[in-house]
Amino acid sequence: MNSHLNAEAYGPAPKASTAEIAGRVRRLRLEMEQASVDLMVLTSKANIQYFSGWPNGGDRTRPSLLLVGRSGVGLVAPRMYESLIEPMGLQCDAHLYSGFVPQWTEMAVATSQSMVGNAAKIGLDYGQDHAGAGSLPLIDGLSRNADVVEAGNIIWNVRVIKSDFELRLIRASLDLANRAFDNVLPLLKPGVTELSVYQELQFDLIRNGADKIEPFPVIFGRNAFAYGRRPTDRRLEIGDYIWTDFYHSYGGYGADRNRTARMGAPSAAERDAYTAVRHVTHEVCRGIRAGSTCGDAYALFETLWKSAGLTKLFGAGRIGHGGGLDFTEPPSIAPTSAEVIKPGMVLHVEPKLETDHGVFQFEEVICVGADQNQFLSVLSPAELPVVGS
Repeated sequence: MNSHLNAEAYGPAPKASTAEIAGRVRRLRLEMEQASVDLMVLTSKANIQYFSGWPNGGDRTRPSLLLVGRSGVGLVAPRMYESLIEPMGLQCDAHLYSGFVPQWTEMAVATSQSMVGNAAKIGLDYGQDHAGAGSLPLIDGLSRNADVVEAGNIIWNVRVIKSDFELRLIRASLDLANRAFDNVLPLLKPGVTELSVYQELQFDLIRNGADKIEPFPVIFGRNAFAYGRRPTDRRLEIGDYIWTDFYHSYGGYGADRNRTARMGAPSAAERDAYTAVRHVTHEVCRGIRAGSTCGDAYALFETLWKSAGLTKLFGAGRIGHGGGLDFTEPPSIAPTSAEVIKPGMVLHVEPKLETDHGVFQFEEVICVGADQNQFLSVLSPAELPVVGS
């Protein structure tokens, strides 16, 4: 059984301090200056929260929006939240509207105009790994007097580097995943359903402090897993693997942690596969170097994978990614990725092997260091967890 960071349930997650938020905005402005961008218009909930601390930006009918200029910061939010904004002590000017998306759009355009005037260059949080939450009227309105450009790279240059505060929340979120899986393992026996196991995992996560749970897979089987499938009434049988990929958060920071177990004793070949994939995963985590590219990290993986005699890599196109407020963030550890790995990045390393017997995967999470990387979670067990025997 794994050890855990906390013996008791986690309390409410700490909020980012004003100094933490100010540091993020300062770094964003440096990136804006280098890209000659006068104003950033942030529409996604994660970006609004990251650069202001305002957590209520995700309502589709009454959205919020954050504008970051070279000097000022403005929050456009529904008037219904007025009583919440002042007590939070947000370091920005609040511009409140009554109504819905059309009124939000009007307020956003008017506020941007007041902050930067005409002939400005406005960056919108669209681009790589950004869906944004804007609308065509918003873009049309901003474009009347400004040049509107995608600004995903500007934002990620800031967000991919995690502070000590962020690392603290990520560790807690991963710990909640480990704890839930370990607590539910003793309940696994032939005949239980995927859905019942999923529910038990949800209960444990909430009971111990998770603040949000996205739907995540809990799958029984031996091979050919449909990884995006939701839990069903399929019943656990001897010989099945239990595979799950957690999607929950603590303080807004996602876990995205894979865990695996087996119902009944595995064969020697299965034990060997488990040991080999685990070893390769950990060696990739230790071998990733700041200053190299994600393509270099993938090449290291390929060398280790082949040296271990492993084949049938699950074809996801990459063997890892970043993580933080979003469950998956840049960069991608992929064969042709030229993205440079930097100290402070959080990387999830998760190559996956499928055999005729089962699935073998270890999603380990590291913070890249200048000289040495740090694991943010206890490592997956040295031996395949076995239940029902």
